[in-house]
This record gives sequence, structure tokens and C-alpha cells, in this order.
Amino acid sequence: MRFKRDQHLRTQADFNDIRSSGFRRECGVFLFHLVALPERTPALKRVGVIASRRVGNAVTRNRCKRRLRELFRLHQNELPENSDLVLIARKKLCLVDFTTLESVFCETMEKYNKWIEKQA
Repeated sequence: MRFKRDQHLRTQADFNDIRSSGFRRECGVFLFHLVALPERTPALKRVGVIASRRVGNAVTRNRCKRRLRELFRLHQNELPENSDLVLIARKKLCLVDFTTLESVFCETMEKYNKWIEKQA
């Protein structure tokens, strides 16, 4: 499925709201923040990716962000409807192969689903 323009988180307020509430998990090579929001029309799954200068130079940061956006694009069907996701890159993200990243992302999604079941 394509990564559409309206699926990008853009405002600092959105990033701050997501990072301050919801499900948070440290995944080693990235940090995962997910918030399932009430109904909105149309139903969207949005993502925001952060890579600070600590990650590396501009080339490294952009590569890390591309990898995280690709994780979202491939696995967005597993996210709940009307959810916002913030992924924060860590320094070792570019050193890990993509299949390992995918497995870590999927494990985190399973932990999120168990967390939701406990909340209900």
C-alpha cells in the first residue's frame, strides 16, 4: 500500500501529544509511540519519524527515516484505525538489517495489542 501525503504527521503539537500519551515502547534501535484516537473522517493511520543529529550525519539520518517509513508502509494494515504513530531513530538503526527491524516492529505491535486487551 502506498504511503500517502495525508499520512504524514506534520505539526509539533501532534508530535508532542502522541509522545506524551498512549503506548510507548523502547525497541532498542528505535522508540515506538502509538496512540489510537477517536473517530475522525476519513479514517487515517498517520506516522511521524524523528532522527536527531545523534543518529549521524544527514545521509545516515535520512536513510534511517526512509527505513522507518518503509516499516510503516509495509505494516500499516496491522495498526488500529485512526491511529497516530511516532518512530524515533536510535544510533544503531542503520547497522541492523531490515528483516530484524521488521521482526522488532511486529513484536512491538503484538505487545501493543496485548496492552489494548488489558486496558479494555
